[in-house]
Amino acid sequence: MPSPVTVRINSTEFDRAIKQYGGLTKRTPAEVCNGKSYFINRRAIWHTHKANADKIKQQLGAHDVSILKKSKRGDRFLRSKRKSFVFDSVSEEALPRLAYIIISRLRKAGKLTSLKMEDLHAKMVKVLNARLRSVAFIKSGFIKPRDTFKAWCVAHGVSIGGKGLPPNEPSRIGGPKQIGQPKGGAAPARADWIARATFYNSADAKHDDKASLQKYAGPALERAFTEETADTMAYVEKRLKQHAQNCGIRTR
Repeated sequence: MPSPVTVRINSTEFDRAIKQYGGLTKRTPAEVCNGKSYFINRRAIWHTHKANADKIKQQLGAHDVSILKKSKRGDRFLRSKRKSFVFDSVSEEALPRLAYIIISRLRKAGKLTSLKMEDLHAKMVKVLNARLRSVAFIKSGFIKPRDTFKAWCVAHGVSIGGKGLPPNEPSRIGGPKQIGQPKGGAAPARADWIARATFYNSADAKHDDKASLQKYAGPALERAFTEETADTMAYVEKRLKQHAQNCGIRTR
């Protein structure tokens, strides 16, 4: 479902470039709209701000630790794929900073009861893991639109080569990853003379009073439109130059 947050982009230059592009390309209006929408969403993913996982751990005083498990024969310990964390305390006799944050939340919600230390640590690990998973949360809202337009272009034989585009970031190196339901969506343009492609990013977290979607996705989307406008105009200039040469007009 589209987000209630509205991000406005000045697309005047892009609209002008697309009109010129449409008069010079052999592609149908739907192919133009959906191809450009793919490029814009791919660029937007690259340019959207991503929180730094190491900085998050540093702020909360968290350190990675490996979990050991006994081998099947029980004669040695092996390193498990699962990981956990240890947390620095604020002072020698105090709790870690994240523990105070969790306790404060439980107290405000009226759910603070007797809490064992091991239960508190489990909650700390859970909260930290949730924060680490969210480092590319805003980026993930452009995944569904990008993949939707890519699938349409592939199915209809529209070239979407990556030359000149920022590379895709796989999740294994910290790129955006879709967790749970899609955080965005798209409706490709249909094969009509007047074509219209739409997409949206709805990756706005509940109770987000910082308007992160508007703050980070807005500038990224604007930059994506600017770059795609420049590429479109480069194509237009190239085609106009070719037409001029074909007519016997000398060009530089």
